[in-house]
Amino acid sequence: MPTWLRYVLLQLPGALLAAVVLLLFWDETGLPGWIGVVVFVLWVAKDAVLYPFLRRAYEPPSPSGGERLVGRRGVAREELRPYGQVQVNGELWRARAADGSGKPIPAGAEVVVRGAERLTLIVERAPS
Repeated sequence: MPTWLRYVLLQLPGALLAAVVLLLFWDETGLPGWIGVVVFVLWVAKDAVLYPFLRRAYEPPSPSGGERLVGRRGVAREELRPYGQVQVNGELWRARAADGSGKPIPAGAEVVVRGAERLTLIVERAPS
């Protein structure tokens, strides 16, 4: 769902409540109807003006750290037994071999990122 639509849907209850309150007060105060319309338009305009400032709060979280590298290929810069360093997208990362057999991944071998735990990539040797 687009961010702007999520924002609009979450603002609808407040706008509807404002409209109901304005209708109730309009009957009680005897004010001209155009004043209620102006107040409602200002209420909606307030939400439109605030959207650029609040947009990031309504966006879904984006992958960060090593999570954004899952599926990418890299090169082992040192032997992984099971920990070592790999280079992925020109960045040097701490890595752990995903293979539970205890067989180390040699330096210079091509690896594929299979996951991430905090700032440590989980890698396995790329198929030849």
